[in-house]
Parts: sequence; C-alpha cells; structure tokens
Amino acid sequence: MTIMIKKSDFLAIPSEEYKGILSLRYQVFKQRLEWDLVVENILESDEYDNSNAEYIYACDDTENVSGCWRLLPTTGDYMLK
Repeated sequence: MTIMIKKSDFLAIPSEEYKGILSLRYQVFKQRLEWDLVVENILESDEYDNSNAEYIYACDDTENVSGCWRLLPTTGDYMLK
C-alpha cells in the first residue's frame, strides 16, 4: 500500500478529500474520544474550517483519508486562543 501526503488550502481542497477529512475527524473526536460535538451527516467541522485553514492529509491507494492535520495562522483565532 502506498500512502500519499497531500496539502491544500480550504478553498482548493477537492470535495471528496475534504469529506474524508471531516469523516475521519468525526470517527476520532465524536466516536472514539466521545467529545460533545455538534455533527452533521457523520462529518465533524467547526468555525476554524474557513479560508484561513490549510490541510495536510494522508491518502492511501484508494484515496481514503487515513490521517489529517489542520493548520491555522497564530495571528488569528484558533482553538487554544
């Protein structure tokens, strides 16, 4: 199996890959960690998924997202500030 690391900004990320990121976040944060999150259609997103966000994500041979990171500039709002 080959893992590809990809990078995209919020406005340019392909729709299916973005859905894969949101689905993975749902699986991790809502299902596994049982965080109290508002989700829609088994996809987890929040106010930080906006034009300031950059995404780095891992896809396998079948384009399934198997890991993801969201990067935000520290000059604006982010989860710890």
